[in-house]
Amino acid sequence: MDFVRKGTNNAQPRFQPGGKYGPGMVKADDLCEFEVGNEGVIGLKAGKADGSVYRYDVTGFDCADARLIAAAPEMFDALSATLGYLSEHADEKSNELWAKVAAAVRKAKGVTL
Repeated sequence: MDFVRKGTNNAQPRFQPGGKYGPGMVKADDLCEFEVGNEGVIGLKAGKADGSVYRYDVTGFDCADARLIAAAPEMFDALSATLGYLSEHADEKSNELWAKVAAAVRKAKGVTL
């Protein structure tokens, strides 16, 4: 993921989704999925050309990296809760899992050892 200037004050994210999009970076405008309209309509240009999309409320992007970024807060909460549970229910197997979860939570918080 990176950003490219859009106008004089804004930046637009770009992703590298691969697959049907080929190699290289693709602007988020070309990957957006809409709340209203046919599910197969992907991208702002296609949305404007398709009569089923009459509102441009974006619900997501056709890219695994974008979905992962969007899910990050819920994943962090789940990992934090798992860490607390494993702290209270320690055994040999949970200690190994606890160490992995604790490392992931520290990394997400930007904490280094």
